[in-house]
Parts: sequence; structure tokens; C-alpha cells
Amino acid sequence: MSEHDETVIAALRHAPGFDNVNAGACKITRLGGLTNLVHLVETDTRKVIVRIPGEGTDEYIDRAIENNNANAAYSAGVSAEVLWADAATGVMISEAIQNIETMTSDLFASRAGSPARAGVALAKLHGSGEVFEFRFELFAMIDDLSLIHISEPTRQAEIS
Repeated sequence: MSEHDETVIAALRHAPGFDNVNAGACKITRLGGLTNLVHLVETDTRKVIVRIPGEGTDEYIDRAIENNNANAAYSAGVSAEVLWADAATGVMISEAIQNIETMTSDLFASRAGSPARAGVALAKLHGSGEVFEFRFELFAMIDDLSLIHISEPTRQAEIS
């Protein structure tokens, strides 16, 4: 077992019912993820997702809000159940959705009906009445990220 797999198992042991999980009896598969390290962990009886936050993500992701919203999405019927989450570290353990596959932009573009299925899920989510603690403003976020990247060299030059 690799050091990385040991980290995944150590995180999993926080979830209810997994405190004595046997690492040798688990199959760990690295899934996709842009900002986090996401793993499918299969035991003899269950499949769960272990999400370990990527380096530096705590600077721009509020994990307490994320946890609230993940639970709201589950209640709305469009996401997996969160079994355990730690807002301080960003580790999250959730049930695996059967036949889960990370949706990349290539898969989204090549799979017939992907936009329609996404639209149905978003409509269900928005019509659920669940309360989310964050408003996702894509263009404002892009502008904020652009300012960060543009100003980085300037800050470095001022420090030098």
C-alpha cells in the first residue's frame, strides 16, 4: 500500500462505521478532480468516496459552506449522502453513487443527452427549496481569479 493510499484510509477511518477499516481489504481507485484528490474506496460491503482537499484550496473554498451545500444537494435528491466531513481540513466522506464516473468536459460533450440530464438535475436542485449558503457567480469568480493572477508578478516585483 502506498503512502497516498494510507492517507486515504486514515481519512476514511473518521467516518462512522469505518473506524477499524482494514486497508488490505480495500480497493482504492483515484478518480478525477480539479481542486481535490477524489478516491473511490471499495470494501467488501460498501463503496464510498474519500475526498481529500487539494493543496491551497483552503484559500478559496469555505469548507463549512461546502458541507452545508453538499447536504442540501443530498436532501434535494441530486447528490450522494455525506457520511462525514471536517470543515477544518476539508476531508469529506460520502456514499458512492452506483456506476459513478467523473464527468470531464470531453465526456460531457461526447455523451448523448448530457446537457439534458444536467438541466434536469439543476432544475430539481433549484426547485427543491433547499437553502444554499453561497451564490455561485461564475463571471465574477473568473474576474477575481484573473486579478489574482495579474497582480501576482506585480507583488513579486515590489518585494524584490
